[in-house]
Amino acid sequence: MMRRSRTRCCEAWLLWIGLAVLLLQAAPTATAIPRAANKAASTIKVTVFGDYFDADQSLLGAEMAAREINARSDILPDVRINVEYNTDYLLYYDPASVYDIAIRVCDQIDQGVIYLELASSMTAAVALVCPHIPSLSFVSGGGVLSNKKLYPLFWRSSWPFSVFIRASLSFFEMFGWSKIGLVYQSTPVYKAIGQSYKEYFSKNGVEIFSSVGIPAYSGSGNYYDQIKTSFEYLKSTKLRIFVVIGDPDICVDIVMAANMTGLVGRDYVWTTVQTSIAASADFATKWGNATLNPEILRGFTLVRSGSNLDASDPAFTAWLPNFQAAVADAIANHAQNYVFMDVLDTDPTSQFSPPNLFYDDPGTNELPADLLVKAYDATHIMAKVWEKWIQAANSDGPSLANRTLGSRYNLKDMLDEARAYHPLSGLTLFTPEGDPVPQKILLGVNTGQRVASFVYAGEYIVNSTTGRANLTIDKTKFVWFGNRSFSDVPIDFLPPVEDYVSWKSPLTMAILVIALLVGIWCLFLCIYLITFRTHKLLRPYAPDKLIVMAFGHLVFVFNVLTLVGKDKPVGCMMRIWPVTIGMVLILVPMTSKAMLLYKIFHHASNAEVINATMLVRILNIGGVAYTLLVVVLLSIQSAIYRLVQLGVQGIIPTTDALYGVTTALAAIPLIAAAVFAYLNREVPSVFNDVKETTNSLTGLTVVFLVFHCQNAFGSSSVTATFAIEALFVLVCMAYTSFTLLGGHVLHHYLFTRKSKTKQIKELEKTKKRMSVKLNNGRSTQSAETASYVISEFKKQEYPTEAKKKIAILEGKQQTLSKRAFVCLGVYLKTWRKVSITYLSSPVYRIRYQSPDCENPDYLSVLSVISVHVMENRFGNRATLVLEYEKHDVLIQFMTSQLAAIWADAICRSLMIRRSPDSVRGMDDTELITSATFRKTPTGDS
Repeated sequence: MMRRSRTRCCEAWLLWIGLAVLLLQAAPTATAIPRAANKAASTIKVTVFGDYFDADQSLLGAEMAAREINARSDILPDVRINVEYNTDYLLYYDPASVYDIAIRVCDQIDQGVIYLELASSMTAAVALVCPHIPSLSFVSGGGVLSNKKLYPLFWRSSWPFSVFIRASLSFFEMFGWSKIGLVYQSTPVYKAIGQSYKEYFSKNGVEIFSSVGIPAYSGSGNYYDQIKTSFEYLKSTKLRIFVVIGDPDICVDIVMAANMTGLVGRDYVWTTVQTSIAASADFATKWGNATLNPEILRGFTLVRSGSNLDASDPAFTAWLPNFQAAVADAIANHAQNYVFMDVLDTDPTSQFSPPNLFYDDPGTNELPADLLVKAYDATHIMAKVWEKWIQAANSDGPSLANRTLGSRYNLKDMLDEARAYHPLSGLTLFTPEGDPVPQKILLGVNTGQRVASFVYAGEYIVNSTTGRANLTIDKTKFVWFGNRSFSDVPIDFLPPVEDYVSWKSPLTMAILVIALLVGIWCLFLCIYLITFRTHKLLRPYAPDKLIVMAFGHLVFVFNVLTLVGKDKPVGCMMRIWPVTIGMVLILVPMTSKAMLLYKIFHHASNAEVINATMLVRILNIGGVAYTLLVVVLLSIQSAIYRLVQLGVQGIIPTTDALYGVTTALAAIPLIAAAVFAYLNREVPSVFNDVKETTNSLTGLTVVFLVFHCQNAFGSSSVTATFAIEALFVLVCMAYTSFTLLGGHVLHHYLFTRKSKTKQIKELEKTKKRMSVKLNNGRSTQSAETASYVISEFKKQEYPTEAKKKIAILEGKQQTLSKRAFVCLGVYLKTWRKVSITYLSSPVYRIRYQSPDCENPDYLSVLSVISVHVMENRFGNRATLVLEYEKHDVLIQFMTSQLAAIWADAICRSLMIRRSPDSVRGMDDTELITSATFRKTPTGDS
């Protein structure tokens, strides 16, 4: 029972399904929109943009196809194709005008497709304004056009420049050229192409040795004056082979400028990856009414996409009579439509004379122009695509003409139809980006008869996988500039005299050995000074500054290495560093030290206390800032030098200016050190290194002059330059390093190596000799000369390094150190225990014993208000008091006699300096132990 009910249920479902099918079949179907066979019902435009004769060729090809399509009823029966030629571009040269023209064309409601026979930069501009209109080009090779985000409906039959670049490598390889120059138009498109050139060629053994960018004409004046510097630079490179990248008219301008600079002739080769060249409409204005002699273009080579026309193809055979008839009609009835046709030109080889304009072999006239055939094929392809879009939308021709079907526009349909179509040009392979798959490229050579007189003398057969090409050349058609035979190949650059500094030559090896020894000596000085920088014997000589000077000498030595070996960009960039940095590292600390001494010994009378800590900090910060400034400028100069190598324009004057600035920055401390050395000539010899400084400055000046004169007026022989400069540098470095640093190091070394016993003996002898002299009294001393003051001490009170405790207050070279106390402050007085050293009148140094005052102060004796001797806690008048306006100095002596002698010496010194007449007639045997000095408004007492 259950089985029977299931069977009935299934039968019912089958009945319902059958009924549904019958109902669907009986329902009425949608009918296609009827399309009247009326070509006048609507029109759609094909607009050809162009700026050269290839646009004339495209125009005729598009018109031929349009006539055929308009005569057919099986395709676009209700749409008529009108072909327009937009020559507005010829009247404008600024991008804004190009955009305006493009917008005016693309905003037309019936605009169907635009053919862009323009330079890549202009094609990119127009197509960018019209992304909603299908566009294609037969000549533009800019790589940016493959970007479908920017150009979603653009495709082309011309290959990107990258294809031509890879293929053209075989042209240079065939003739064995490994070093070439690059001249490009200074626009973003051509700069990018130039960079592609450099990257690809450098990886494959051809060096872009120099490159320059050519700016656009300013609009007034002579163009050569605006770009002359670039071509003079190219001439200085000694290159002979040049690649040109730019618009067709810029290519001609570049060759014109090269000819005026002397870079055109039988020894030079100029080539481009452009497909055509042309003189600009304002050529005479640019070049001062000069005329273009086409002979300078002889041997200039370019490339064109190879034609795949098959003369045996029945379709081509059937088409050829129609083509010939169209050419005859264009010449007879429509010559005014073709901008570059010159009906008065009777030269049988001229590209512009009819009918040569429409052939790729002008004069022979057997090969129809490749661009004409491609425009013919492209128009047929677009007609099929339009018909496909109409049918897919179940619409009609007017909906296409009024752009109702705009949403159906897509690149894939256009490329699919192009692949399926049987074109006369034979071009059926395209990438998804709308670029053709490379197959064959033609090499054109200018004959020198006309700007556009090219013969196709070679073929690149392109490997579509690797992009590399095999080049074959017809030796009977290929020509060089001049009367060279094909086998007489020009060289790629003028071989320089191989006069470089070889690592293996005996002279180089000898100089390098000397450099190594000098470098080891300078390194030893650095290490020694760093090791003993805190030693008491070195601290007065500013060991930190000595270390920097030693490092500067070490840097100097590396100058020798910048000239050894073959000339390389890195060596040239680094050449300016060692001498400049070495000079600064030596001279800035030297000048800083000299300035410190000058401030202390010459300005002490103007300030009661000169704080050494603040002075040192200021001078150190200034020295570091000065050095960093030089480093930054050298870095900029090196970077700019690299830009010069890359051919960036307008950089050379900047490089020269920076070179002058860095030279001046190295010379400033040299001059300053010399000035301060002269001013410090009277400073005590324990601090005064004027003699050593002067001798060192002489050596550094010689090195400075030799280096910069070598750069500006040096010998043409690199070996001679190397020998002269290296020897001067090494000899001077050895001399100045020993003079400035070696003396201090040697003195320290010898002093610390003496035995302790010998030190004690020398100390005892000195004490005995001075004691005898003290007992003889002061009767032999003159009131106008210095007084000798001897300080008593015990051995255990002084470290072994302190040999002599003799102070000569006037005009002598020894110094005296004593323990003392200083009262600081006016209201809240603070006493500090110090070590006081009398340097030379009128300056003495106070070094604080407490850890919070590590650096000394310097005080002027001339600022003393009063001098007197007071009793100590034992009742002896053995304490000398020097009173200043804001502090007191107390110096404790062992005996009252010594305190009195000190007081007398200081009083007499001050009286001699302030009022010489006051000491005349005084008894030299009488000791002055107390004096008060009154300060006048002018500073005198």
